[in-house]
Amino acid sequence: MKKKLTIVVPFLNEEDNLRNFNIRIENIRNEINNMDIEFFFVDDGSSDKSFEIIKETTKDIFGIKLIKLSKNFGSHYSMFAAIDNIKTCDYFSFMSADMQEPISLYKDMLNKFSSDQNIDIVLADRQNRSTDQLSIIFSRIYNSLVKKYAITDFPEKGLDIFMLKFNVLKNLQNMNIKNTSIYGNIFNMGYSKEYVPYKQLERKIGHSKWTLSKKIKLFIDTFVSFSIMPLRLITILGILFSSIGFGYGLYIIIVSLFGDIKVEGWSTLVALNTFGFGLLFLMLGIISEYIWRIYDQINPNKSYIIKEKIGFDE
Repeated sequence: MKKKLTIVVPFLNEEDNLRNFNIRIENIRNEINNMDIEFFFVDDGSSDKSFEIIKETTKDIFGIKLIKLSKNFGSHYSMFAAIDNIKTCDYFSFMSADMQEPISLYKDMLNKFSSDQNIDIVLADRQNRSTDQLSIIFSRIYNSLVKKYAITDFPEKGLDIFMLKFNVLKNLQNMNIKNTSIYGNIFNMGYSKEYVPYKQLERKIGHSKWTLSKKIKLFIDTFVSFSIMPLRLITILGILFSSIGFGYGLYIIIVSLFGDIKVEGWSTLVALNTFGFGLLFLMLGIISEYIWRIYDQINPNKSYIIKEKIGFDE
């Protein structure tokens, strides 16, 4: 009996790329013909005809499941919408709708599992980087800070594609994960990992939906979820500025009592107060992030809403 690979394809406004995705499905199944391959397509609130197109082009293809979310919840939540609906498989991975991953990558990851039965997670190590300078700068800052302060074994070049065994997937299904990074959770579980190098293909149609605001949200989500650094920074700054304030106050008292120098400090006082209140609001903002996430985490509602499902038994 063949083993089963489930591939999730989240998409947002990718109608031009999805028109010919049925050909990619066929090519993958021909390349990996020793395994049953199932596809979950998740529409993350597209405003174009992406869902209708993938629905039409895959209607006669077996092993296809479609999920349409009620709005744009984000790529990580769209993946969890599929993960929560997977009943069984041997391996799980995902694929971008822009078709930038070579088909050979998935075969290489499966071969890595075959080479060592103790491996639970295979990570794709991208060898080439984006040509967009802003993306390069953000990625370097994000990856280095995450590795230093949050997840010590996080790859220096970051992480895009991965493949998991079903036992790892089951643990992800049991987590009520909100406002976090799926990559961070994979590393945080402690399973054995190996890497497979690959070169990302050039995007031929459209542009990336991975905007700067989404990158900033991922940055905040990762640090609030996996690092104590933001709270520790508040403590350090609190001690530092309390010490400065105490020292400056002591200096004023001593000079006023024993010195002949008139203490001038209106401008200094205004500047210190302005800076101090700004710092205070920053600290309150960080604490508010934690409070909101605690509230959201204990909220029993899912982080996504499914509007339509096609290809499921129920």
